[in-house]
Amino acid sequence: GLSSRALRVGIIGYPNVGKSALINRLLGRKRAKSADTPGITRSLQWIRVKTDSGKLNANGKKVRNDFELLDSPGIIPMSLSDAQSDALLVAACNSIGTGAYDNQAVASYFMEWCKTLHLMDEEDASGAGRGAKSAPRFREMCRVRYGFDPLVPVELPRAALNSVYSDVFLDPYRPVAPVNAPQDEALVTKLMSGEDMLHKVADNTCYGDVENASRKILQDFRGGRLGPIALQLAPTLESTEGQTEVPIAKGTTAF
Repeated sequence: GLSSRALRVGIIGYPNVGKSALINRLLGRKRAKSADTPGITRSLQWIRVKTDSGKLNANGKKVRNDFELLDSPGIIPMSLSDAQSDALLVAACNSIGTGAYDNQAVASYFMEWCKTLHLMDEEDASGAGRGAKSAPRFREMCRVRYGFDPLVPVELPRAALNSVYSDVFLDPYRPVAPVNAPQDEALVTKLMSGEDMLHKVADNTCYGDVENASRKILQDFRGGRLGPIALQLAPTLESTEGQTEVPIAKGTTAF
């Protein structure tokens, strides 16, 4: 009779998440071209994986359970263009070509996002916040690599703060004085925004070069030098909320 057709499995996902690398690992050799850069796989490719079950059929021949894997280019949903927040995170994960986004906007939003994870006050039975668990070494590595603590409030000149008040990230967990507050206070104490942290990295490690600092932050995240980070936090129960939304600074144009 006719031989049964090999099982076919499609490997799909966002760009640069390791689809080709997974296929190579299953094969035990490099068959699919892969690199830590989005856009390496540009066409569909069927790759056969041969296996030997060790069993014999009625004719005394070995039974083979071969299957085929489909290596495919990365896919980004069309709806992503309407969700600037998701697009910024996908860019931070290096799933979008580097020429398609602004490094500074992506890096500052990434820092703001990680700070918000730590400030989520929902705790489990051990007393530890879930947000801190999703980025357990972020605070420590900011101190070690960048020379500042992202969760320690700093003093900023009120005049400078008010002049750009509508354009900076506002921290929902650490409210600051409103815009119409009395102007007799020279300084305002608040947590640094993502943009503040980006400039702090530039001042402390890159001789004030903000663009170089943004690349440094993104490379550190992608290379695992900031520790394991889960950018999206799922709710523990149906009745609880998941990831806190992080507002995007007005005027931010990343793409």
